[in-house]
Amino acid sequence: MKRLIRLSKPMPTTASSLCVPASPGLVLGLVLGLVLLGCQPNTTSQAGSATQTSPQASPTTNAQSLNDTAPAAPVAPYTIAANGMNGMTPTSTLADVQKLFGAAHVKPGSFYVGEGVCSPATAVYPNDPAKAFLIVWLNQPQPSAKPYMLVWDLPDTETWEELKGSHGAPVMPTSQWHTPQGVRVGSTVADVELANGKPFKLYGIDWDYGGNVTSWEKGTLDTAHHGRLRVRFGPPPTPIGDTSAFSGDAVFSSNHPAKAMKKLVAYRLTYDMIPDERPLDDALMPQQFPCETMPVPTSY
Repeated sequence: MKRLIRLSKPMPTTASSLCVPASPGLVLGLVLGLVLLGCQPNTTSQAGSATQTSPQASPTTNAQSLNDTAPAAPVAPYTIAANGMNGMTPTSTLADVQKLFGAAHVKPGSFYVGEGVCSPATAVYPNDPAKAFLIVWLNQPQPSAKPYMLVWDLPDTETWEELKGSHGAPVMPTSQWHTPQGVRVGSTVADVELANGKPFKLYGIDWDYGGNVTSWEKGTLDTAHHGRLRVRFGPPPTPIGDTSAFSGDAVFSSNHPAKAMKKLVAYRLTYDMIPDERPLDDALMPQQFPCETMPVPTSY
């Protein structure tokens, strides 16, 4: 009985101690038979273990895991969107802008508000139409000032004559900046209507606030940008026909029957850097001065 008690303890782990009998006897013979049976290889257990530990057992699961943890695709450069702007944010200061774009490419400027009034601004890449844009600040571009809006602009229709090619043909400058929907300076009303997914409303042309979009009518350009994207249209440098049917201080649909409407081009895009629900406080509005006291307007 003492032998049986001894053998009921945890089995030895070496083959020699398990498989060689210590002495003859009926009891020991029975025990030896059981031990020899335990010495047989457990192929089922080994196979199951190999299946569980094989690195090739679940390639689909591994691929799904990689996809789940992969970082989001970066926003393309020169994208006009809240997560774009080449690093510009609502808290960027003038010093931040100089670091992002290089101090040599950042110059003082002004933004023409209308009726002879301008706001202080900063021109970025002012000599490169493909990259140029304007920053209008809250309370001037002081060290702690924050951006109010960003502006991508072309000269007003009165200065189109200055944009001549080598053969005297009018030239439409192109900008690398664009929205994810493809809207950019130079896009036509037809292009923008397609990007919006439906017609929109805009002021008639030929006055101080002419051509400004007044409502996206809950289209894509409204929902995708939370109401922060604004576009202003005007006639291109080449003739488009009679525009008198949608001129003046009135609101028109982009789906106006006059064919010339669809040929108007976007010559200004602006993006609000602070929400529209901001309090109507003078401290949260750009300062305005007579244009003759400001640097020559870099945006009309």
